[in-house]
Amino acid sequence: MNEHPDKLEAELADTVYRRANRDDVDYYRDRATSAAGPVLELGCGTGRIYLELLAAGVDADGIDLSEASLTVLRETAEERGLEPRVWRADMTDVTTDRAYALVICPFNAIQALTTVEQQRALLESVYDLLAPRWAVRLRHVRPRLRVHRRGVG
Repeated sequence: MNEHPDKLEAELADTVYRRANRDDVDYYRDRATSAAGPVLELGCGTGRIYLELLAAGVDADGIDLSEASLTVLRETAEERGLEPRVWRADMTDVTTDRAYALVICPFNAIQALTTVEQQRALLESVYDLLAPRWAVRLRHVRPRLRVHRRGVG
């Protein structure tokens, strides 16, 4: 029996997503390397994007709700010789003494916020973290659902 099912799940997700989704890595790395100060990634997970920012020399912090995902991120960072600054936090209530020039929330992490109140809390939390010259990049995909109706009879 696996004593750490959350970590196993995080490792599996890391393997799947790290290979499958590369298009947005360049986008966020380009934005982050040109930011006029520190960068914060909300929902950094296992570090698919965050570790690429560190490897590019970006002064970046990251938060995630999943301690298991952050453990995988830290292990991968150590293997790559990177020193992450990440901590467990809810993106709707982030507190830190740093001001960020860029806050990113890639890969649909915002979709975890299912109520208007949570989404408003996210925006208020992010606003409080921003430096005088700032940018916010949120990715949200609203899926199209097709409903097929069939006659009964």
